[in-house]
Amino acid sequence: MTILRNSAASGNPQASADLRKLATYYTSCMDSAAAEKAGAQPISPELGRVAAILNRAQLESEIARLHSMGVPSVFGFGAQQDAKNSTSVIAGIRQGGLSLPDRDYYLNTEKRYADIRANYTDHVARMLQLVGETASDATADAQRVLAIETALARPAKTRVELRDPNANYHKMTTAELAQLAPGFSWPAYFTGEGRADITTINVSEPGVS
Repeated sequence: MTILRNSAASGNPQASADLRKLATYYTSCMDSAAAEKAGAQPISPELGRVAAILNRAQLESEIARLHSMGVPSVFGFGAQQDAKNSTSVIAGIRQGGLSLPDRDYYLNTEKRYADIRANYTDHVARMLQLVGETASDATADAQRVLAIETALARPAKTRVELRDPNANYHKMTTAELAQLAPGFSWPAYFTGEGRADITTINVSEPGVS
């Protein structure tokens, strides 16, 4: 933290490129006045892209684009060590798309989980209002968000099930992945993600697909 503060304060043009980047990043994060003034404007192009989605192909394209930037959406994707071949790094797909910690937060009927879900939808509604939605639209859309994430949570594995490495190892070809989940255009996704060359992938939770 001291290095960041000193770098931001000095503005030394002779500092390394990486240090200057860190200083700029730190300064922008700490400038709360500018953030308040800008509001949602910096992310308006991204919100516009999402609002313009009209069909499955466009949705799949946007998921690939977000993943290519490191933004998790719907499911997880990335490079991982082959658990049964330490000399190999392969692609991996895993369950995802949940904002709350795990599936229990969506499916458990105990009061404390129900209260968390209620607070979560209130939070989402407030965020949507901050980007310009009316209170009624924000409330309705927050419920839709919860419904989508609940649908993703139902087939998801529990925390205990995720601890079993063998149960989460399902190495296959991309052709086999396409047969497993034919409703998703995997070749287009891998191309959009910038990895059209992928031929082998571990699908951690094939039941979720």
